[in-house]
Amino acid sequence: MRESNNWRGRMANIFLNCYLVSWKSHNDFIFNNTSRSSHELIASTLAWLKSFGFSGNMEQLVCFSKTEQGWQRPKLRWIKINVNGSMSMSNTKATIGGAVRDSSKVWLMGFKMVTVVSNVFQIEARAVVEGLKL
Repeated sequence: MRESNNWRGRMANIFLNCYLVSWKSHNDFIFNNTSRSSHELIASTLAWLKSFGFSGNMEQLVCFSKTEQGWQRPKLRWIKINVNGSMSMSNTKATIGGAVRDSSKVWLMGFKMVTVVSNVFQIEARAVVEGLKL
């Protein structure tokens, strides 16, 4: 019975990812006049599944524990750049930002900007690049 439930869960997750990727492709076609092949859609779905470490085990998708973490200061005479990105599924904009602090937790500089949504990986990468430009 447990194996049957795992199979159903895997299929539901794959279906949901296929649906979301095809919906995004549909919106890209309508609003950006761009289209993607079925091969690209399948590859994108598989990439999303792999990016979350999904290997077919449904227990991987459930959080069994909570890890408390906070900002940790860099070593003396070093600085730390923290960046983050956020995107909305309802429009084509994303926000990225970052902050630079020293080992005394003093804020040195930062940035924030609105950018175009492409995918979550490119948004995070853009945040890193902009942070390194500081």
